[in-house]
Amino acid sequence: MSLALIHEIEQAFSLRHLQDCTYTLAGMERNGGSYDAFDSSTKYIMEALAKAGFTKVERFAHPADGTTSAYDCIMPQAWDLAGRSTLTIVEGAVPEYSRVLADTAVNPVHALIWSAPTPAGGVTCELVDYDALDKEHLDVKGKWVLYNQNNGSDLDGGVYRALAEAGAAGIAVSNLAPIDDAPDDLAWINGQGRNGWYHAKEDPRLPVFALAPRRAVALAEELRQGRIIVHAEMNTRVYDGEIYTVTAVIPGESSEEYALIAHVYEPFAGDDAQGFGAICELGRLLNSRGIRLKKTLRVIICMELYGLAAYLAVPEHRRNVIAGFNMDSLTGTSSDITAFRLSPIFNAACTDWFFTDWFNRYFPECNWTKEWGNLSDDTFGGDPALGIPTNWIHSPCGDYHHNTGIFFKPNWRDMRTKLPVFAAAIETLLTMDSFPDYSDMALNEYEARAKDILFNDKLSNHERKCYLEAEFMRQSGRLKFAERFDGHPREISGLLRAHEERLAQVQALPYQEFNAAEYRALNLKVTAKVMGPPFSLSRVPFPERRKIKGLRTLWPLFDGSRSLLDCIRMIDADSGRRTSKKEIKEVIETLRYTAKYGYNTLEEAGAVVIADLEAGLDRLGVRPGMDVVVHSTFSSLGNIPGGAEAVCDALQKRITEQGTLMMPTFTFQLYEGSRIGDLFDVRNTPSDVGILSEVFWKRPGVLRSYDPCHSFAVWGKNAGAYALKHHLTPTVSPDSPLGLLERADGWCLSISAGDAITFQHVVEDSYGATCNGIRTEEYESILHDGRHAKLRTWGWRVKTCERCPSRRPWELFAMMRKRGTLRETFVGNAHLTFFRLADYRAVYEELLKEVCGKDPEAVPRTVAVTVPTDWDSEKQCLLETTAYTGEYLGER
Repeated sequence: MSLALIHEIEQAFSLRHLQDCTYTLAGMERNGGSYDAFDSSTKYIMEALAKAGFTKVERFAHPADGTTSAYDCIMPQAWDLAGRSTLTIVEGAVPEYSRVLADTAVNPVHALIWSAPTPAGGVTCELVDYDALDKEHLDVKGKWVLYNQNNGSDLDGGVYRALAEAGAAGIAVSNLAPIDDAPDDLAWINGQGRNGWYHAKEDPRLPVFALAPRRAVALAEELRQGRIIVHAEMNTRVYDGEIYTVTAVIPGESSEEYALIAHVYEPFAGDDAQGFGAICELGRLLNSRGIRLKKTLRVIICMELYGLAAYLAVPEHRRNVIAGFNMDSLTGTSSDITAFRLSPIFNAACTDWFFTDWFNRYFPECNWTKEWGNLSDDTFGGDPALGIPTNWIHSPCGDYHHNTGIFFKPNWRDMRTKLPVFAAAIETLLTMDSFPDYSDMALNEYEARAKDILFNDKLSNHERKCYLEAEFMRQSGRLKFAERFDGHPREISGLLRAHEERLAQVQALPYQEFNAAEYRALNLKVTAKVMGPPFSLSRVPFPERRKIKGLRTLWPLFDGSRSLLDCIRMIDADSGRRTSKKEIKEVIETLRYTAKYGYNTLEEAGAVVIADLEAGLDRLGVRPGMDVVVHSTFSSLGNIPGGAEAVCDALQKRITEQGTLMMPTFTFQLYEGSRIGDLFDVRNTPSDVGILSEVFWKRPGVLRSYDPCHSFAVWGKNAGAYALKHHLTPTVSPDSPLGLLERADGWCLSISAGDAITFQHVVEDSYGATCNGIRTEEYESILHDGRHAKLRTWGWRVKTCERCPSRRPWELFAMMRKRGTLRETFVGNAHLTFFRLADYRAVYEELLKEVCGKDPEAVPRTVAVTVPTDWDSEKQCLLETTAYTGEYLGER
């Protein structure tokens, strides 16, 4: 039946009609995106839709004033290219034939949309190259700036704003990415807003010309040769106006609607007059053949992102729309790939299955690829706040996006074969009584994905859990959508049972620690308070707006039911990437910022009080008089009342002065990166291993040992014995603070820091590992009396062996757990472990024997402060040395 339908549509299909609609609209809107054409172009859209058989054709006007916001998208002010605009070299060693850099009479796209006008008669000023400027002190006042970029068709809003605030007269911009294939084509560059895409009313605005990449590269070279003066005349008009959305329907038996979306107002046939033309031909095909629809077909023709947001922000406009399909960039000449955008996991639709199956069956020769549902500007209707899961088929255009040359034109041969197949799919979707029963497919896809997740060694166990949750959300959501679409219940018990079994498998795996940023996110729950993620920051006073990123796909998960870290890892599962520690910190900082303006709330999840910590210490058996080293990820305790000071109080009270409390106060900022060799001041250099250690070493009675990288802070009965002679022995030797602690039957308390047990290096040293240098780095330091002296520390290894036990902390703990030598408990989200150092040594040495010394690249590093060792390993004593060997000078 489906093949017959496709053949029937192929016979009725009119490529000429599609082309006529496409090129007529593109011709009306070719003036660089000038708003003065949009009244007439949308009237043409309405006429064309009516001729194609659509009914209830309506046009809605949205304010284009730089202030009005929908879905936190601020509509930019209206803009017209009001007259010929040019950029010309009037002074400089440039041939006469190449003096005209831009001329809208030749191509309107030379003037960037939303450009400010120049004063009447234009301006004459110096041209400077942005790449040659001091970015910290932009000397551009009254100058035109050449800005060459390789990052596509958006002008960096931060650069734009910085130049405007520095007093630049204007910008000449070029996208150099397609220079080899399209050297004389222009990029229509439209993404110059600092917040969101486009200008808010308060944003500074400059006149901006687009240059062809070949000319822009030559111009940069000419600027290196000498001074150039340009005359710029930009005749534009910026004003409060309107933008329009046109919508129409082909009624079905049901009031439920399936939407086809096309973006217009861009001066290209491929993006996206072609989408409008395809909709017109789809409508003509349905109506000319008298097809009776079950579901109503709704079409929405609008401005990309802002126009659609303004239309969908009205509840009655979206109330009946159950799903949608974006028609943007259906075909293009620059790519033989057809990308299919899935619906998002948090608003999944079984149209993912339907279209995938359809195209695989009836268009197998096409080079298909799937993309994750990321709520892009083309598919953000999939946000549950809007409730319209949206698919999208497009031909990725890469470097040629918004390019005036042939590489960005429609591929009509591709369209001739692709559109009838697509039209048949849409017709089938709108006329079918029900979806196939996809229950088995949901279960099979879940199980296949679960297998990949469970056997992926690169995932932590928490990530495995979140990835499984994301996949279950996707598959169960697709089945729920099918129920909504056709009213028939779907069998979900098998999927649910499989998910519970897989989660149980993960929960049975050993606990794994998080890093500090992850713990912060684990201890936060976010609840969105507005529809849609922060974008243009319309709720924020203009002076307080700043660039934000990273929230669009996370926002729909912010319902307060799961931790921020769970949300992040669930999106990672769908995106195929892993959010880094730095990015997690940025997300948290951004959410604290947006919470101030009512976009969201942040609540502590798993926060504890000191009494909870004390109870945890009781369960572990931490007793007065013990000698204990503490490693900590303080953020795992959440927003504990009293902070790090209260935790230090609790630990010291527990150990008492009859015991000894030790913490690392390592100074990696002096040992890594660009600051290698900076002064180590034992009195002032902060600890780099957490706020708890930083607070602890400054407390009364605490001694800090003399090591410029791996110093230790020690308090209590044996503090002097552990700390005073650290500078006279190798950093992590048996005679170092940790080595002495082991000899005294010392213990280690880890507060969510099981992957940072420094004692492992003492084991390596005593075992005879040669990967780390022994007192092979020397740092200028300041002692307690203010005296400058040289102190020695170890040299870190260039590479860690692939199977080194230090890379397998959870295997170590599993062995100790099995032997009964590991005590552990939870305090909120914090994972506390307690064990004897000697027991840790036993398992570490056992694993070390398997690998130690087998990787020839695992050798000590050589850096600016590297020196020959001053330690006699055979006699275990110092040789003649340039390092300080005097007494410890601090209070004892």
